[in-house]
Amino acid sequence: MGGTLRSSKKRAVFVVLLAGLLLTAVLTRCGSVIQGDYASDGQPFDFAKPRCSASAVDPTLTQVDIRYLGAGGVYIGWGPDAIMTGPFFSNPGVLRAAFGKYESDTERVRLHLRRVPVQKVRAILIGHSHYDHIGDIPVVAQEHTPASLIYANATGVSMLSAYPPLRPRLRTVRRNEPIVIRDAGSQEVMRIYPVPSDHAPQICRWRGWPCEFANCRPEAAWSKPFEEHRLSEFCGGDPFAYVIDLLQEGEVKYRIYYNDAAAQPPLGVPDTAFTGPRPYDIAIICMPSYDFVRDYPETLLAYLKPRHLIVGHYENFFSRSEGRWRFVPLLTNSKANAFFQKLQRIDYQTDPLPPVTKPCGVSADRWTMPVPDGQIIFDRK
Repeated sequence: MGGTLRSSKKRAVFVVLLAGLLLTAVLTRCGSVIQGDYASDGQPFDFAKPRCSASAVDPTLTQVDIRYLGAGGVYIGWGPDAIMTGPFFSNPGVLRAAFGKYESDTERVRLHLRRVPVQKVRAILIGHSHYDHIGDIPVVAQEHTPASLIYANATGVSMLSAYPPLRPRLRTVRRNEPIVIRDAGSQEVMRIYPVPSDHAPQICRWRGWPCEFANCRPEAAWSKPFEEHRLSEFCGGDPFAYVIDLLQEGEVKYRIYYNDAAAQPPLGVPDTAFTGPRPYDIAIICMPSYDFVRDYPETLLAYLKPRHLIVGHYENFFSRSEGRWRFVPLLTNSKANAFFQKLQRIDYQTDPLPPVTKPCGVSADRWTMPVPDGQIIFDRK
């Protein structure tokens, strides 16, 4: 009885928070424009009215193929092998998120993955287990990447245990335990270091009510599929960021940092004693809620000093709009542009690594904010 009351209270809190989020979003209006000050061509970019569209080309064996899938989803291709992070496309509306059960949009998943070389994917990494990171994993893993292992925190593994075919493929991410990705010949092609991280509050700066939600862990492993759970039941668990080393004949050719939520330092900042001191080539970081934690991304970037920065998880994942995107609720134009102002003030880069081709979105030598499905290719040569 006590567990039922706690669950009911959680759902009521979740509904109230989402209703407040929707009202605030309506009053403030989600942004969509990044000023030309932050693009190499000096032109503003309106994600709601983009002047280009996502496209993809085949990379060479020495190039890194990064594709922003939307939300926290990223495809990282390295030769004949690849990994994917939390792919999510179903985008339930606010009303379903507040009151309804989860429903994976299998057709939308298929459409967004149709040009992604999913046959290369050897692993799926999940940073935390909110529904916008884990919700489409059953469909993606079973129908599109059947050979991939799935790495998630203990909360994510508990929820995904509802799918018997996935259980042999589930791996629990733990701090100080590197993840090794091997190719078809059992050669190590990627080495991944989990970094204990954080998730900024979603509504305001305070921790707990009324500023954050879904900061929970399930009381037991799930036995029913996601479609039989309300979205309010999805728990984030302990967040992780990742340091991803791309290897060639045992040597690190690229080092990539990835997070899927703004984090309060020192959480989210890698420990050199664990990862080793190698410099970072690319950092993929989350923009929303940056203003609800202190010193983000300043402290992180001062440590990483990445040669190129990719900004993601910015678009409204309550919307299924295709080809026209607005920022997540509460991320106004002024907030989004203030994030880039912070980037300009941080002296984090001495040797830029611009993309080989100009991606659709906000693009400059130091950073890229790509449209969903956008490809960014890098080559050290």
